[in-house]
Amino acid sequence: MSSPSYDVIVIGAGISGLMCGNFLARSGRRVLMLEHSYQAGGLMTGFKRKGHYFDGGDQSFENIGILFPMLKELGLYDPQDWTRTHYSLKTSKFDFQADTFEEIQRSLIAAHPQDEAGIRSFIRELTKAANRWRKLFQEGTIPYAKSGWLYNSKAFLIFFAKFVLNRDGYILLSNANREFSDFVHKHLKDPELQALFSGIGYENWNEAFGNLFWYLWQDDYWYPYHGIQHFLNSLVNNFKKLGGDIRFRHTVNRLLIEKGKIIGVESQKGTFYGKKVVYCADMKKLYTTLIDPKFQRPNWHQSMQNATLSEPFLTAYLGLDMSHEELSNYLKTHHTFYMPTYTIKDVCSESTTRDPDLHKNTWLEVTWTSKENPKLAPEGKSTVILQTMSNYRWQNYWETGGDDFARPPAYKVLKEKVLNQMIDTFSDLVPHVHDKIRYKDLGTPQSLIRFTLNSEGATSSWSWDRKKVPCGRRYPKLRTPIRNLYTAGHYTIWPGSVPLAALSGKIVADRIKSGFYSETTDYIYQWLQRLRK
Repeated sequence: MSSPSYDVIVIGAGISGLMCGNFLARSGRRVLMLEHSYQAGGLMTGFKRKGHYFDGGDQSFENIGILFPMLKELGLYDPQDWTRTHYSLKTSKFDFQADTFEEIQRSLIAAHPQDEAGIRSFIRELTKAANRWRKLFQEGTIPYAKSGWLYNSKAFLIFFAKFVLNRDGYILLSNANREFSDFVHKHLKDPELQALFSGIGYENWNEAFGNLFWYLWQDDYWYPYHGIQHFLNSLVNNFKKLGGDIRFRHTVNRLLIEKGKIIGVESQKGTFYGKKVVYCADMKKLYTTLIDPKFQRPNWHQSMQNATLSEPFLTAYLGLDMSHEELSNYLKTHHTFYMPTYTIKDVCSESTTRDPDLHKNTWLEVTWTSKENPKLAPEGKSTVILQTMSNYRWQNYWETGGDDFARPPAYKVLKEKVLNQMIDTFSDLVPHVHDKIRYKDLGTPQSLIRFTLNSEGATSSWSWDRKKVPCGRRYPKLRTPIRNLYTAGHYTIWPGSVPLAALSGKIVADRIKSGFYSETTDYIYQWLQRLRK
């Protein structure tokens, strides 16, 4: 019996694969999507336990003028399906809802009056930066959200030229070359505030990214009313409706390459042939395991092996025997950042891997999943998720010795210890919460590897430290050295995020749909690759 053949094979059913597959299937291509897990989603997947719905990775995400326009183009956007999520920040000295800079400033000055001048200067500059991002992300402002062509459209080139020549755009680009911690120290003089705001976020992220999140917290974080998995399932159903073929529990372990051109893929359940393949998974694995180094530029294989990834998250899942009304006495918003101390531990340092109490009394992002939609928990109950950053190598790789799929007894003991430590910290916010827990579990970096195959459990692809980005100026990395093999996903357009990952899938779909132009430019690209070698 001959193996089936497709126009396009999409590897990975995360947001990029789903977007790519939908736009290709809509164009009439015969598309096969292969997914490692038992359902779609990747880092965005969700699940139910004892009637409580939990999001396994992302707890909400931004639109930035990209995601919603693509959903509208697919006929899948309904504003009633989306809820604006709000954020609170709480320490022992302040507790504010991050909806306006006026409220933030008032709360910080009340808690730290000795640094009033610095706080006013800090908030003034954050406000200016937020307004710059707001102008950039207005729906319809970014042309490639609709066209799908990032570097290959006149619309984008005109947009980029205007952006650079515009004073606001120039400042944002300049800020990308400075670290956010320097920005914090420039304005704030109080040592506690310096430590706190320098430590929030990813390691050594730049000033532009640090400022961006303050804008997003106020204006542009969204949550699907029925849960993230429901949103993903709607993309799966639409893909099937358009004639797409999706198969779960199909882990691709080999690319079939002949004379530098891909002709198909091999999974543990069969071989599939396709004219083109879009790889929407871990790019590090792609270049270190699946593509022979002989096809790669000099030193590229080694640089990918040594590439620094973003920090993984720990995720505690809690089903609480608490009603919405009872929990609202302690939590005000969908998300609460709680910092029990002003010192944020550096999870990336080598000493971190040996600190047995790394996760004790650490900061938490508390997500009240069932706040806007009580049906995401059983009647009279609540669903809450706790997240914090961790280190994949901590305590001898979480007592697995480096085996990503091993689960020895020591791993389970360590997991229970850390889970209880996080709940202890959460009890600062919700007293006696230990007595209210009807379900609990912990997702570790090893858990993320098991379900998503992302190296080291990275939650946002490459490091947010611009000095450690492996691909340098070659972003977006949508082509590969193999003819007709493309990549999409959060590894391709830095920094990794939901809308940019989704956008990468559409860009690749549009490139494939372009037909002759795509074949010609890809051939030229492969020829240039060989010359560079």
